[in-house]
Amino acid sequence: MRLNPQVDKPRRSFYGITFTKAPVKMLPLWARNKIGARIPRLVEWRYRNRDRRIDQLPIQMSDLLDSFTYKIDGTSMEAFINRLDETWNPVKVGLASFNPFNFANAVYYFYLYSLTRKLKPEMAVEAGVFLGGSSAAILKAMEENGKGRLISVDISKTVSSGIWTKYGVPTGFAVPGWLRNRWELVIDDSRHFLAAALPRLGSIDFYLHDSDHSYRTVTFEMEMAWRHLKTGGVLVVDDCNLSLATYDFAKRNTLRPWLLSRDGIYPDTLAIFIK
Repeated sequence: MRLNPQVDKPRRSFYGITFTKAPVKMLPLWARNKIGARIPRLVEWRYRNRDRRIDQLPIQMSDLLDSFTYKIDGTSMEAFINRLDETWNPVKVGLASFNPFNFANAVYYFYLYSLTRKLKPEMAVEAGVFLGGSSAAILKAMEENGKGRLISVDISKTVSSGIWTKYGVPTGFAVPGWLRNRWELVIDDSRHFLAAALPRLGSIDFYLHDSDHSYRTVTFEMEMAWRHLKTGGVLVVDDCNLSLATYDFAKRNTLRPWLLSRDGIYPDTLAIFIK
C-alpha cells in the first residue's frame, strides 16, 4: 500500500521515514472547505460509544507503542502499517476506526517516534498535549535511547477540545505510567511558559508545536523555539496548513522544510525544519 497517491512524485528517506521535500504550500481554500465540511460527521462517527472505552486509553497507547520499531537503516512505513492490528488500521477493515488513536494518528506517532530515535535529544519541548499520544511516542523513543527529557505544556488541565470536553479526561491521560519518569507536564499558556522556560533551559534539541494553531501563536512558538534550538536540532509544526504562519516563517528565514500529510489524504500537514 502506498500512502501517497502521487506515486510518480520524487520521494526520499529521511530519519527512517519516507518524505516528499517541497516548499510550503497551503491547501486551496475550496479544497479545505470541501473536505472540512465532512470532518465533523466523520469525527462524531469515530467517537461513538466512547464512554465504554475511556479507561482503556493508556492500555491502547501501550499496545500501539509496542508495535514501534526503529532501525538505523530505516523502517518501511508500509511494514509498520502492516503490523498494525485491524482495530488500528481502517485500510484492513474498510472503515475508519473509532479508536481515539486512529490510523492517521498512529502513523503520526510513528513519525515522532522515529525522529526522536534518530535525533536522540537530551531536551525536547512540546506545546499542546491533548490526550498525550505525541508525548507517549516521544517518551517511548527516549526510553529506548536511554536518555532524554520531555517538557510538555498545555493550557488546560483536562482535554478541552471537540467531543472530549464532556468526559473531563485529564490532559495527557493516555501516556502510560511506565513512560512518565522522563516527562514533565506543565499547565500554562504556551506563550507565557516558553518566554520564561526557554531562556532558562538555554538550548533544546527538539521542539513540537501542536497547540493553538492561530497565526500569532504559531509564529511566536516557531521564533522562540528556533532561537533556542541547537544546530542539528529539529522543529516540528503540526497542522501547518491551518494558517500562513509556517509559510511566512520559512520565507522570512530562507528555510525549506520537509512536508508530509499524516496519511496522504487528509490535509493535516506536518512541517519539519532542521537547524
